[in-house]
Amino acid sequence: MNLKRALKRIRDEYRFKTRKHIASYECAELAFIAMLDHFFKNAPGTDALFSKRKLNILDVGCSTMPYALALKTFFEKFRQEREVCILGIDTGLGVALAELDLGKSGITGVTVKNKRIEDLKKGGYDLATCFNLCSMDSKRFVRQIYEALGKDGLFLISFDLRDELSFHAQAIRDAGFEIIYKEENKFEPMMANFIFNNRVLCLARKKKR
Repeated sequence: MNLKRALKRIRDEYRFKTRKHIASYECAELAFIAMLDHFFKNAPGTDALFSKRKLNILDVGCSTMPYALALKTFFEKFRQEREVCILGIDTGLGVALAELDLGKSGITGVTVKNKRIEDLKKGGYDLATCFNLCSMDSKRFVRQIYEALGKDGLFLISFDLRDELSFHAQAIRDAGFEIIYKEENKFEPMMANFIFNNRVLCLARKKKR
């Protein structure tokens, strides 16, 4: 795969315009969209998600949320236009920085809150994302993700290291999810500005109990 050509296609297809106006940062944003585009074109069982005209997404551990615009752009425009609302949650200074940055950027439909996942109301989200899962207490964490999702909700997880999925896989299944797809991120070398490596992505579907 020619990565530079792939990013040009993504820029044109998604009509993406960065708000940072820094070449290396725009490259990281485009690579983030390209990562998701490649992943969801191959992942099975996502038709119901992308047939919705409105998506409510929960991004857990969002930090400063440098990928907010890229994340929203992808889900708005993949396959068809739709309304996307994203709630990012985290604790610590990064949340305040993210709120400040989002306020200046003019990005709408994305909010960040200094909250833990257990503070949220149960149910309702179509998709939960967690980029670079690093929770050692993954059993408890993934169960909370399960409760935050609505019926047939999906959980998108990325891992910093290639062998981390095998470490967390049983906890994901025990929480009530079925792992339906995994893929290595071909665009990871171009995402250095986000700090997160996102080397492996995994999609899990909430099963009925």
